[in-house]
Amino acid sequence: MNNTPLIVISLDALGYCDEEVYKQLPFLKSMIEKGTWIKKVESVYPTLTYPIHSSIVTGRYPIEHGVDNNLLVQAEKKAMDWYWDHSYISGDTILNNAHKKGLKIAAFSWPVSAKADIEFNVPEVSPNPEGGFIDHLKENGSGEYIDELQSVFGPFDSHDSQKQKDEWMANATAYTFEKHQPDITFLHLIDVDHQKHVYGASHFAVKDAIKELDDRLSRMFEKIAKVKSLDEINIILLSDHSQIDTAYPIRLNKMLADMNLVNVNEDGTVKEDWQAYFLTCGGSTALYTKEDNPKLVEEIKEKIESLNLEGIDKIFNTEEIQELKSSDSAKLWVEAKEGYVFDADAREFIESRNQEPGPRGNHGFLPSKEKNLAMAIFIGPAFKENSVIENEKIVDIAPTIDKIYNLDMKDMSGSVIDCLK
Repeated sequence: MNNTPLIVISLDALGYCDEEVYKQLPFLKSMIEKGTWIKKVESVYPTLTYPIHSSIVTGRYPIEHGVDNNLLVQAEKKAMDWYWDHSYISGDTILNNAHKKGLKIAAFSWPVSAKADIEFNVPEVSPNPEGGFIDHLKENGSGEYIDELQSVFGPFDSHDSQKQKDEWMANATAYTFEKHQPDITFLHLIDVDHQKHVYGASHFAVKDAIKELDDRLSRMFEKIAKVKSLDEINIILLSDHSQIDTAYPIRLNKMLADMNLVNVNEDGTVKEDWQAYFLTCGGSTALYTKEDNPKLVEEIKEKIESLNLEGIDKIFNTEEIQELKSSDSAKLWVEAKEGYVFDADAREFIESRNQEPGPRGNHGFLPSKEKNLAMAIFIGPAFKENSVIENEKIVDIAPTIDKIYNLDMKDMSGSVIDCLK
């Protein structure tokens, strides 16, 4: 078995469109020069964090691993639950298979990792649980280990800024590598995604966040290098998606309310007796129905088409959703044009250009859209040096890791990337 440590870092929302910024920064530039740089990585549909990270650790598409949104379909809830738990993922995962092989695994704010059977786990979980957040975090992660980290770095506070959270997780990653020497480490850094959501995809605040990300990675790996030379560690830096600027909302649940398929609460949510519901994915939205009713689905599709909404790009039917490998339960999937975003609210209007234009960034769009493409860099003894690959797919990450570490991953849809020595 390969005993070279592996560190996988998700640089959330750092996309191909950010290339001119990140390739000039000291740390990321040095990694590009030392390893294999994949300039354009096509993600999965929908391009949301939880489906994508599930694909990263499985090598399969959402329709195959079962995580087809960030959120569970809970239309009647103001704050829906997310796919927090690792058990939501069907089939083999790198975390599970590596653990069965006797490898030590660490994960920091990694999506869909709650209650995973690994040694060192600080999962991404609901920031607003009933009861105390730290107790909630410990219940879903490695309790004693989280206590250990808090004794060193102070409490991990769900109310901290995203920059502070990323810094805490990066420090915890370096500390854990030194103290506990995990074989495989997963880290999810989120601030670039946060800044794009707030300010838009190309705002100067985003460029600043990318520079801060470069500094954060440099500091973290400087600490790790004191324990083990970076030439003796396999490192994968990758993003999950980028973002596209949006300003104008589309509310297809208002259309369903007009069709008497949902009853609306005063806060814009829907009541428990809903018959059909559009679950937003930002740049796209998916239709779910309580009952299997193809005639109703066709009526809804025809209604959307009859409205001739400016912001609608494409409508995918059930067969096309399956061809996209997105979901086996969604009945329609609707894609927005650039500049538009789907809103879950079921009140006031179906489409509006009267809102305050952001622009604010969003993802969830088709992964093939150039502004939504991700990136990746592979560095270490397993990987080719000073190599550039133009295009790859995110489902190819897990097969590549499996090839190096012999994890016996089954039923993967991806293939091994031509980045190995």
